[in-house]
Amino acid sequence: KQWYQRRVRVLSRALEQHPKHPLCKFHKASTLLCLERCDSALSELDELEAITPTESLIYFLKAKIHRKMGNSHLAMMHFSWAMDLDPQGSNNHIKEAIDKHYQSDDISLENS
Repeated sequence: KQWYQRRVRVLSRALEQHPKHPLCKFHKASTLLCLERCDSALSELDELEAITPTESLIYFLKAKIHRKMGNSHLAMMHFSWAMDLDPQGSNNHIKEAIDKHYQSDDISLENS
């Protein structure tokens, strides 16, 4: 957990220098999700969506967050948008990696 907190600090400092850097914003949102700071992660992704509105991975990660928060309707809506933006599945390898990374989180939440 300390590693994730340190990573958020480093990414925040990087974003102070380059506030609209898409990759830094995406990684910060992903890290915030790992820390279960879902609202902050969604906020970061909303800003990222304004910068790169056609990137399917933004919507995919938003769907993962909404699913984790129990917002099934919003999760399905964002999954649908992600698939609309990437109908050929060119980012499937990335989505699978994200799924694998958060799968253990989902299992531990279900058992709680």
